[in-house]
Amino acid sequence: MGESGAVDTGNEMVLGNIVDRLHSFVGKEAAKKWKLPPEVAACCEFFKDRWDAGDSRKAVAITVLASRLARWCLIGGSTLKNNILHDSAVKELGLDAGQMDQFFEEKHEVMDSVRFFR
Repeated sequence: MGESGAVDTGNEMVLGNIVDRLHSFVGKEAAKKWKLPPEVAACCEFFKDRWDAGDSRKAVAITVLASRLARWCLIGGSTLKNNILHDSAVKELGLDAGQMDQFFEEKHEVMDSVRFFR
């Protein structure tokens, strides 16, 4: 917050970008240290920027979509669902509206299987 009490969104955006980059870097380094498969390390490294993932781009797109679906399962909301439907990962993976609807319809089964966490 600035001195006036207003939120300084410029600084928040810069800080968010730094955190995103550090998160990806730390994820990549941890994956290497733990000797995880290179494709898993690529998913950690390129999660925020899958366009640079080379041969692992599809695996990263799957990871991104899975993360967004999990978030929707926990939070819900039509805006988040609509954002997922129009996400470039959906198009990149060649998923159609029917396939996405199937994912959305399975929300309750997913949440029932992780009832412990609710």
